[in-house]
Amino acid sequence: MKHTDNTPDCRMHESLVTYLYGEATPEERRLFEAHLSACAACKQEADGFDRVRGMLQQWKLDDLPVVRVETMPAHKRSVLESIKELLLVMPVWAKAMSAVAAAIVVLAALGTEVSIDGSGFRMRADLLRRGDAAPVAATL
Repeated sequence: MKHTDNTPDCRMHESLVTYLYGEATPEERRLFEAHLSACAACKQEADGFDRVRGMLQQWKLDDLPVVRVETMPAHKRSVLESIKELLLVMPVWAKAMSAVAAAIVVLAALGTEVSIDGSGFRMRADLLRRGDAAPVAATL
């Protein structure tokens, strides 16, 4: 492949970034500056990078919009509001299971006894928990 100094494929093209960011040694800098006078492609690219870098340096942080985030004070919700919100987002099956669980808790608090035997279904609620027999004390 024929090589010319005015293509971006020149040997010094990779030294452009080192030169632009001031990372080149004094000798590399002198050689690249001499190359820029002979290579139009590198000269054009270096000028373009200098323009962009200059524009970026002109930006000031003061020109940026000020963004303020204010948090609202937390609204204290009542227990009833929390339960209403929970019921709104719960699926139907979860609502049904919650109702069954609540019913079981209420029946247990009432001292309800439920039995199913050969004679059928029997349910007895004893709020005061009066049993048929007195409790048996364990002795050793």
